[in-house]
Amino acid sequence: MSKLLKFSVFLFLCLFALNSTPALAYVLDGDLSDWGVTPFTDWVPNGTANYNEENNATYAPAGTLIESWDIEAMYFDNDDDYFYFSIVQSHSQSSGWGDLAIDLDGDGEFEFGADLTHFGHGNSVVSRDFYSVDEWFDHYVGWSWEMEYRIKDGDVLGQFDVFQKQYPVSYEPGAAYAYYTYILEGRIDRMLFGNLDDACNLDVYLQFAKVSCLRDYMNLLASVDGNCEDCVVPEPATLLLLGSGLLGLVGIRRKK
Repeated sequence: MSKLLKFSVFLFLCLFALNSTPALAYVLDGDLSDWGVTPFTDWVPNGTANYNEENNATYAPAGTLIESWDIEAMYFDNDDDYFYFSIVQSHSQSSGWGDLAIDLDGDGEFEFGADLTHFGHGNSVVSRDFYSVDEWFDHYVGWSWEMEYRIKDGDVLGQFDVFQKQYPVSYEPGAAYAYYTYILEGRIDRMLFGNLDDACNLDVYLQFAKVSCLRDYMNLLASVDGNCEDCVVPEPATLLLLGSGLLGLVGIRRKK
């Protein structure tokens, strides 16, 4: 094989690789090792994941040594097919209220919601409803604070997958009492958000508030990968055309 042919094939493969985004290897199993996270030991994720971490033994916005409803950390990442999220907390989703609120256009209104209220931990992935939200429950009787914590009204756009697992560590350092830790992992099909093909450096704002007689909440500002109109990465059809052209040039040169 001539040097020109080898170079042409190499260039074509490189361009194809640039245009290909591999799927992320997030498995919904309650084990955060694929995120690069070990709760209470190492909260910082690997790769492109966004996160927010408190890891304290209190609940927000005030309280001392109350760990039973404490939210420790939130994570978000995405690939071409899904939005992935994970939440580490000290209370099972089998009781209390708490849905995932999502703002995708940066207007401060949470127009999407993932139903996470009232399902227990187990050994299998569960499908839940994903909403276009018209109205949220944002005030709990007896508390003065306001925050979107449960879907009140909206339209079901489809379903998403979620898994909840009780984490082996049951006692958080600094907590006055021992409570189990629970890990939520979910994935939401990007198509449920509409057409995101033209999104470029899109911000997504996530909020999770857990409410009952006690409460805690956590926010996360994350980024969504997308395509830009001025991107220089060629489309697959362009790559094929370029590759054919290069091989054609090699053929012409060999005939000469």
